[in-house]
Amino acid sequence: MADKKVNENIEEKVNEFNNTDAINEDELLKLLVEHYGEDIGKTYEKYKDKDVYVYIFNDDDVYLFMGMKNKEFKEINKKAHELAIMKNESLEDMLKNLVVSKFVIYPELELDELDDMEAGKFETLYELIMTASHFNTQNPVLSL
Repeated sequence: MADKKVNENIEEKVNEFNNTDAINEDELLKLLVEHYGEDIGKTYEKYKDKDVYVYIFNDDDVYLFMGMKNKEFKEINKKAHELAIMKNESLEDMLKNLVVSKFVIYPELELDELDDMEAGKFETLYELIMTASHFNTQNPVLSL
């Protein structure tokens, strides 16, 4: 598992990225694999043709996720409507569950596992996915 120095190294790389808009993805991936295991590298390789993002909650808790395309959002929205009716759950909750279970790619999360996840972590992952999909953008709208 990751230690404090590894987390500091990763944080340093993220800060470098934020300060220079440049990061060596291979170097960051190497750090992640080195300290979180080979599965994270295999998952990245599987999805590397898409935009993959990483979020680290703490030393032992790292997630890879992707943003969704409009077509995927429409499909998930339709499925959420159907499942919400079938399971007598709210549409909003079902939509969030489907988004997190499909677009968090490491570790894999099944729908039935999500209720046991810490609430703040679940909401954070949902918001990160939505932001990566260009919902909830914080960019200002300017009048011309």
